[in-house]
Amino acid sequence: MKKLVVVLMMALLMISPANAQVRLGIKGGMNLSKLTFDKDVVSSNNRAGFFVGPIFYVDLPFLPGFGFDLAAIYDRKGTTMTAVIDDQKYEKKGYVQFLDVPIDVNYKISFTRGFAIYGSTGPQFSFNLKQDDFKTIVDQRANYKIKDSNFSWNVGFGMEIIRHFRLGYNYNIALGDWAEVKEDLTETVYQGLKNDKMKGSSHQVYLVYIF
Repeated sequence: MKKLVVVLMMALLMISPANAQVRLGIKGGMNLSKLTFDKDVVSSNNRAGFFVGPIFYVDLPFLPGFGFDLAAIYDRKGTTMTAVIDDQKYEKKGYVQFLDVPIDVNYKISFTRGFAIYGSTGPQFSFNLKQDDFKTIVDQRANYKIKDSNFSWNVGFGMEIIRHFRLGYNYNIALGDWAEVKEDLTETVYQGLKNDKMKGSSHQVYLVYIF
């Protein structure tokens, strides 16, 4: 998947018209991640995380209002996992770290020279940077192996102020599994969690400074 993403990013930049306006920015914000599981044994509560990284905006002169953006974002997601097994409650707090590569199409409506609103949507490719203690739940009776990569979709909106600041909201929708229980990781997998899979979607609020 990494090679596919690199090729796609290079292709988008190469096919951009010579008179397209390219702007570089720094994006950062907070997220709330919610995990879902195939089985009902484990539940999850929202927990805050953060993300930050460079972003490129490309405005398309032949399609007024339209453009796209490419970014490379360090994303630290957190959650609390809870399981009740044999009348005993287990709780695990942890984080998982990704390199996110979103590729979004934008449409912007300008009201004045210094103010505009926009909507955006597009795919996101995420690569696991570190398999933290997040992987273990229910006292070593099951381990969720975080996948090397996953795929999701972004839908968001926001406002642009004096062409240098963007304040926005994004909902990242998981389209694939983050992790699954691997039986070969432990000899005592709880049968109620055998082959369980989890995925996570996130609410994100962010600020971008555009140079």
